[in-house]
Amino acid sequence: MIYAILTLALIISIYALGNYMLYTLPIVEAGPTLNIRATGFKKIPQRLNSAYIKQKDGNSYKYRRFVIQGGCMIPVGLHPNKIISVKMFGPSFDKSNLKEGDISIIFINDEKFHGYKIRRIESVANEVANTYYYDNDGQKKNSSAPHSINSIIGVVDKQEELI
Repeated sequence: MIYAILTLALIISIYALGNYMLYTLPIVEAGPTLNIRATGFKKIPQRLNSAYIKQKDGNSYKYRRFVIQGGCMIPVGLHPNKIISVKMFGPSFDKSNLKEGDISIIFINDEKFHGYKIRRIESVANEVANTYYYDNDGQKKNSSAPHSINSIIGVVDKQEELI
């Protein structure tokens, strides 16, 4: 009897966790992270997988969806609370594909900030990317420091934006 109860509790827990994951997406910070310690997850009104695979030209590409928080990419059409699809780096799409103008997702894990942020690529050289964002007036602002190529996890695929 005790095993039946424990099994039922485990099934309910797994169902609840799966349901939670289908109705939440990771947040990407679009703006200065000076006063933000970490990003988290946002509940969404529809059921949506946060990660998926897309086939193209015989290759498999991994994508991940994020919710934008902040307004530093409004000038390029990426608004707060918009759901975006990000083409993640992998065997068919590697970091050598990064180029000027790409909108990148960067994972930061240091004493000041833990989470994802979104920035535009200015240039890439010597395993470092110089990036920028836009201020409230739509003016380009350089990031406070360049980012290691290893911290960039993917680029926004504009054709995959969801509303």
